Amino acid sequence: MSVESELQRIVDGLSRRLQRSVMIDDTEGRLLAHSPLIGAVDQRRVDVILKRHASAEGMARSRTFGIAEATGPVRIPAHPDSEWLARLCVPVRCQGELLAFLWLIDPDASLAEPECGAAEFAAEAVGYLLHGQRVAEANERERQRDLMPRLLCDEAGLRAQAALDLVRGGHFVAGAEVAVMVAELAAGPGPTPDEAAAALQLGLDLVCQGLARRRYLTHIQPGRGVLLMAPDPAATGPGTLGGLAERFHEMLLRASANDARDGWRVALGGTRPSLSEAATSYQQARLALQVARAIPSFGSVVAWERLGVYQTLAQFPFERLAPSALSPGLGRLLESVEFGWLAGTLESYLDHAGDARATARALGLHRGSLYYRLRKIEEVARVELRDGEQRLALHLGLKLARLVGALPPERTL
Repeated sequence: MSVESELQRIVDGLSRRLQRSVMIDDTEGRLLAHSPLIGAVDQRRVDVILKRHASAEGMARSRTFGIAEATGPVRIPAHPDSEWLARLCVPVRCQGELLAFLWLIDPDASLAEPECGAAEFAAEAVGYLLHGQRVAEANERERQRDLMPRLLCDEAGLRAQAALDLVRGGHFVAGAEVAVMVAELAAGPGPTPDEAAAALQLGLDLVCQGLARRRYLTHIQPGRGVLLMAPDPAATGPGTLGGLAERFHEMLLRASANDARDGWRVALGGTRPSLSEAATSYQQARLALQVARAIPSFGSVVAWERLGVYQTLAQFPFERLAPSALSPGLGRLLESVEFGWLAGTLESYLDHAGDARATARALGLHRGSLYYRLRKIEEVARVELRDGEQRLALHLGLKLARLVGALPPERTL
């Protein structure tokens, strides 16, 4: 039986015995379980059930009566300026650790010692249950931490065994497609390694709230966070992989201190047919981050599937993509002190498949001005733009130039 079912069984049993409604929320005010509404009920109880979370005002008021420090039942008087009824709060503890609160509305203080004893007994059972859940979750996270590096490594045998262990151990659903997201800090001043790790953990926790259990895995590496997903084929909008990548980025920004001014980048790898092939999606996401670092116009959230020609170019070793690898014609153009800025015009022209009208519109130029620039490009680079082979070499060269930093943004206008 699941923890949720056991909690519900305890709550319903206590509710039947005392003939009044029972509610349990965690220390952050999140609703864990509640019984049917029996007897006196106030608006605060209804609001918590509807919103699945206690209000900040209600939590603050209750804590002023010492419920977080108490080891036994605490009576909370009615609120004089609202319809909040008096209630009994029983702290839920296990091995001294505060885990939750059990609530009973008691407007006339009719809960006597036997009823309070029954509530304490129920709270003790809830404490053992929640503590056991925490231990199990900690063990599961530890096992995942052991297996994730193997799942994402270069050795096929280790990947296959890690995938098998994750599925057999109940950590991940069997037979599902997978995709991997990788997050890293953008360049520039940012948090310390410990602060970055804390932000990654919190960001991962936040983005995973509401996701189906056994359909995701998380992993934190130095300066990098990994979220492995089994996507829901029926998902739309925020539930799609692209939507989750955007949400992951948003949660990381929320989780970071103000000194992470340049924020985070999140990259989404391609979808793979099985968990044992997740390493391919992981590598794709890392390559996409590498491209985004070199070409900021890709933005803070980049998907492997949208890299176009950079999918191919990014798989070459970046350290070997030196400016000397560019075509001679493009090299002459970039080296020209007077006309090097025309490389941006050439790139736009080639990106638009040689469509002069579309290029002029994109650059905000009169078509006559564009033709002048194209003639000057041919003259300086000593190329013929009508030659398909030369155009291909120039186009690839421009993309390579972006990756190696030979075409800075200010020279592309």
